[in-house]
Amino acid sequence: MADSRVSSRSIPVLHRRGKSAILTALCVAFGCRAKGTQRASTLKDFIKTGCSYAVVSVEIKNEGEDAFKPEIYGDTIILERRITESTSTTVLKDHQGRKVASRKDDLREIVEHFNEVYKA
Repeated sequence: MADSRVSSRSIPVLHRRGKSAILTALCVAFGCRAKGTQRASTLKDFIKTGCSYAVVSVEIKNEGEDAFKPEIYGDTIILERRITESTSTTVLKDHQGRKVASRKDDLREIVEHFNEVYKA
């Protein structure tokens, strides 16, 4: 689900600049288990010492003929995963930050949509 084209929103490929940390954050945001990241054994390990929670937020460009439910999400889908000591929640928001969905099936539907778009 990555766009290999270079744009103003791309992450530059720089030596030792946190690329793996960004990939880990993306994996966590999209629902990966902590062990799957090979950086932590539980999600709560991602919470900074002294903090009570961690939040990973990803903005997905949602424009053009391949947009996912643009009438609901608008031109940006915001994916937010909040991690606490005991739980994690995922929320999907529209371009204005309003909550649209919070079920895993909703996230799965978005991922499957963009997987199909980028297969071509």
